Amino acid sequence: MLNFQIGKKYRRRDGIITECTEVNRNHNLVYFKEGSCVFFDNGACYRNKEQKTPHDIIEEVNEMKIEVGKYYKTHSGNKAFIGYKINKGASYPLVGHIENTNGEYYERCNWCLNGSVANRNDYDLIEEWKEPKSGVRYLNVYTNAVNTIGEYTYMLASERDVADTYNKNRIACVRVEWKEGQFDE
Repeated sequence: MLNFQIGKKYRRRDGIITECTEVNRNHNLVYFKEGSCVFFDNGACYRNKEQKTPHDIIEEVNEMKIEVGKYYKTHSGNKAFIGYKINKGASYPLVGHIENTNGEYYERCNWCLNGSVANRNDYDLIEEWKEPKSGVRYLNVYTNAVNTIGEYTYMLASERDVADTYNKNRIACVRVEWKEGQFDE
């Protein structure tokens, strides 16, 4: 349930972060900085009960302190780096780059002090970057594995476990490197 407060920031369904400027509890209306107004009921915030719109408020945004030299996660899930800060009068004083999902391509970007980007909410900074967990597992494959998946084909945590479970029907042992959030086709 959302508890709307003046001065707090909220994320809309379209990803844009906006600030609450007025709460009218008599009429269940909330007004936001960019001029939008929404009706709220039982913590939900929407323009039309029957239809979801891009302007619906979906969550409160916690303020984070953005620091030069650190990595952050964007709204789209990419990794962003804040390289330096330009003069205090600039609208978008934080300068850095965004990596694509495989870390090969960098796109230069400027952010407001709150981590938002004009006209590009998928690049808004939402939290400090945490490296995904990763690891290795070993898969023993046996001659009859096609017909008995689950009985004779399984993942093992180490090469020692593979050696301990080896039997004469094994036709292969596959080393599988994994990364949290990875889904191969």
